[in-house]
Amino acid sequence: MPVSFNNLKIGQQYDRPYLSKILGYKGIQAINRGVVTPSGTKIIILFVAKKKQESLTQYNDYLEGDYLY
Repeated sequence: MPVSFNNLKIGQQYDRPYLSKILGYKGIQAINRGVVTPSGTKIIILFVAKKKQESLTQYNDYLEGDYLY
């Protein structure tokens, strides 16, 4: 299945089950690690959360122009 981002809108929130489904995965396990490389593509998808679980490392992720820090 080709990967398409046509149904996603910038600024909109999506849950993991929905994202897993549109990426062609049966469950959320594939995206839980935060990095997805869909089979047969040259795409790397990064999942970044601004608000992180307290038990996780509290990185200060942010966008500046076209860059993710």
